[in-house]
Amino acid sequence: MSPEVYVPPPAGQIHGQPESNYGQPMQPMGGYGGQQQSTTTVIVQQPHTQQNPLKLVDIYGTREWSTGICDCFSDIGNCLFTWCCYPCAVCQLASRTGECLCTPCCVPGTEIILRARIRTIGGIRGSVCNDCLTVNCCGPCAACQEHRELRNMGLNEIQNYLKYNWKVKDDVPMLTPHEIRILTRDRAPRTCPIVVPSYKLIFFYNQKSASTYWRYLLHYIQNISTVRKPFILQDPKKSGFTFLRDFNATEITYMMYSKNWTKATFVREPRERLLSFYLDKVVRSPFTQNLCRANISSLGELLKVIKTCKRNSHWESQVRAPIHFYKEMMIGKFGNISKFTKALLTKIGAWNSKVETWLKSGELSQRYRNHSVGSANKLHLFYNRYLENEIFQMYSWDYKVFGFKQHYIT
Repeated sequence: MSPEVYVPPPAGQIHGQPESNYGQPMQPMGGYGGQQQSTTTVIVQQPHTQQNPLKLVDIYGTREWSTGICDCFSDIGNCLFTWCCYPCAVCQLASRTGECLCTPCCVPGTEIILRARIRTIGGIRGSVCNDCLTVNCCGPCAACQEHRELRNMGLNEIQNYLKYNWKVKDDVPMLTPHEIRILTRDRAPRTCPIVVPSYKLIFFYNQKSASTYWRYLLHYIQNISTVRKPFILQDPKKSGFTFLRDFNATEITYMMYSKNWTKATFVREPRERLLSFYLDKVVRSPFTQNLCRANISSLGELLKVIKTCKRNSHWESQVRAPIHFYKEMMIGKFGNISKFTKALLTKIGAWNSKVETWLKSGELSQRYRNHSVGSANKLHLFYNRYLENEIFQMYSWDYKVFGFKQHYIT
């Protein structure tokens, strides 16, 4: 006997709302016990927070250098080049940051200026005084570090970064401010897509969908200093990541439409994802009770609460980009995380024996296993037909975009 299948609302509507209203707050659903609740369920767009368009980066920086000043031997070729011809290395630094190749020959103190410029490009913490001391005490080591930083930031392929001169093809429309706000998650900085410039990757991660696993992995392939505490990875200012919001509208448009940039996301079946959230953030810890100021003793009560509680990425829809981008996006699902990891890293050129050995070592699983609650094997213990119908409606976009089957498990 084939499994029963959920019958969705009339074609063309989600919760009684036309598909053309994607990104707008959906109409409230009926409450439990026949009561109507004035709520918003799935939010894809985040309201815009007014920001100063002239301020590009945090003046204090958001991260540290991705490699140390004494890590010269991690890139032997760069080390030998700088040691044999330091002036040539400095000229190349000038060229890679958008300046004239001959600038160091004409402008006094260029090495200090370039180091400060690279810090600004990458949002790296530091000061001009520190730059001056570093360059004067060990100029070749500083130049090697700067070359490695530019390489890790992808500026060996993306030239003249500060000139913002990427061209968008005439047949490709510029992304609208509305679409930019959806992509950059301007009200939820902790969930902004991660950009790996050196591998030309934009990764849309989702809470309760192995997000800790992916953050550790993206740290590792970029050679960012090892972080063992998950809360640091979740802090945009301390994680060391580059985010999509760090780029302007022209750059984001170029990256999202370019065939040279890989766009990827990793998602989880909504019933399993919400149950994982319930077991981890309600049963195991008082996170949701404190956030929503409510007593929650069952999965059904959680569904009630999140309809009226302020939005949170742990239970929001996993559709985090305009729908048409998912047609060309690599989409991984929770059940095939190992296979998808290898496929993604192979495509972007990051898969190698070192990464494979690290993944098999168990070090990564030890770091994120505290979040594991085994929700996939407990679905039948917590769900009934009524709750499943609620999930099918609340996360209708997840089922539609990612192709999850709406088969009943109860």
